[in-house]
Amino acid sequence: MPDKHSECHILNPHESAWAVYARKLKRLRTEAGHSQAEVGSACIVSGKLISAIETLRRLPGEDVSQRLDKFYEVDFFEEQYHQINRELHLPAGFDQYLVQEEQAAIIYSFQYGYVPGLLQTEAYARELMSQTPHTEDRDEAVAIRMRRQELLEGGEAPLVVALIKEAALRELIGGRDVMQAQYAHLIEMGKRPNISIEVVPNGAGVFVSSGYSLLNYVEGCPVGWTEAGFGFGHLVQESVILHRMRVALDLTRGTASPTAETERLVRTLMEAL
Repeated sequence: MPDKHSECHILNPHESAWAVYARKLKRLRTEAGHSQAEVGSACIVSGKLISAIETLRRLPGEDVSQRLDKFYEVDFFEEQYHQINRELHLPAGFDQYLVQEEQAAIIYSFQYGYVPGLLQTEAYARELMSQTPHTEDRDEAVAIRMRRQELLEGGEAPLVVALIKEAALRELIGGRDVMQAQYAHLIEMGKRPNISIEVVPNGAGVFVSSGYSLLNYVEGCPVGWTEAGFGFGHLVQESVILHRMRVALDLTRGTASPTAETERLVRTLMEAL
């Protein structure tokens, strides 16, 4: 169900490129008498995804945009997709990663400087966004991050293994109240049977210069995502690089504290604030 922020965009199609895209898709589909399932079939995706795109709960992908142009015989959606990315300053390929992430059976994540996005509170995410360029897009970027967390709910939620450098937990983001809430959230999430939060101690000898994620599936090849500075990243599908990421992940997990130790550390940090 779209949140209040999404509904506002739908009512005002001129507010963002994303909203214009969603409004145009819904209008063309309604005028043609097509169901969301029919449009999804034409785009080789589910009707559920078309619904999510129309209600601003999922970003459209390039492939879907190209197929929508062909299906409705227009020259609009692919260019509008690129405009959305320009407006939101999304790293190239990140929209594809979001689609892959939602389908994953296991999500491995390592973060060097902050709490992983899937485990962030809204206040913590907003503070992080405020310290990066393009703060005019902060609301939209925070909304995207919060929507990503919807995949953690429900009976088909993936297993999440989150590796966090200890220094990231000790970094004071947004002040005492923000960090208290973030620590409490980590403790709560860590109690879920499908979420494992493991801390890599300072001085553990792990020298990874950026965060990364590795997605595993019930069937099919894994997919990776590596982060870089200034809004850049890279979707990884090459088998050689994926193997290196898996080795790095295994070595890092070998230095990490178990989940029980993580909870004790987080509670200690809470009390010290």
